[in-house]
Amino acid sequence: MSHRLQVTLDDHQYEALVHERERTGASLAEIVRKAVDRTLGAEHPSTRAEAFRRGLRAAAGVWHDRDEDGVAYQRRVRAGLAERPRVASQ
Repeated sequence: MSHRLQVTLDDHQYEALVHERERTGASLAEIVRKAVDRTLGAEHPSTRAEAFRRGLRAAAGVWHDRDEDGVAYQRRVRAGLAERPRVASQ
């Protein structure tokens, strides 16, 4: 079942939608539906899973030019945090 909705947008919001339509070729309605899904978490679970997989693939290899591994980095950063003066809670 579908529901029809009338929404009033300010100029900035409308221009952003038009820009996205020109960029993607999607209709304004489709852009709004996708934005609602993303904002309210109504995306289908398979869509969220695919977005997660894309993020993982995009992050692969980002540490390749580092001399230390992730554990060594965490230890070094955490050691520096322990040396910072603590602020008294009020």
